[in-house]
Amino acid sequence: MVLVAATIAARGPMQAQQTADATGLSYHTARQYLRRLVVRGVLTADRDGIHPVYRATRNWKVSLNQVKREPAVQEKRPPTMAPRVYRVANSVFALGAA
Repeated sequence: MVLVAATIAARGPMQAQQTADATGLSYHTARQYLRRLVVRGVLTADRDGIHPVYRATRNWKVSLNQVKREPAVQEKRPPTMAPRVYRVANSVFALGAA
């Protein structure tokens, strides 16, 4: 994501396809990174046309560095037993009526 933010800061406002071409990422990956960077406040999106145009904020490096990743804490759950599967006769042939 740093690559995407640095590319937009260096080259100016870009759309998702232009960002993908400049960084070598796929279009969908670049678009997802751009969306995440907008949510984090690193980029802004102008949605005047069909495709949004992304611009770097003035303090994009500070905004990017303030994002801290917390380690994922997984709760330990007690082991559960799978429910028993009961067979229910659902046809006349299963009941022996044939």
